Amino acid sequence: IFQLGRLYFNQGENQEAILQFEKVLQINSSHLDSYYSLALALIKEGKREEAILALEKALAISPDNQVIKKKLEELKP
Repeated sequence: IFQLGRLYFNQGENQEAILQFEKVLQINSSHLDSYYSLALALIKEGKREEAILALEKALAISPDNQVIKKKLEELKP
């Protein structure tokens, strides 16, 4: 399901990608890559606040992840 989400994301089909990443997270609520990818898709859809929430959940799973920290810094005012 995650790979299908990535495929949709890579093709610019962000809404479909978001649905797939959310499905993964329903199955496994600690899937770090799904939270991060969900955030990226949400950003492309202009849903900054939702993207921040997804990144914060990812950071809770991986508190030392510099990539996630940097992306959060970019999004937060």
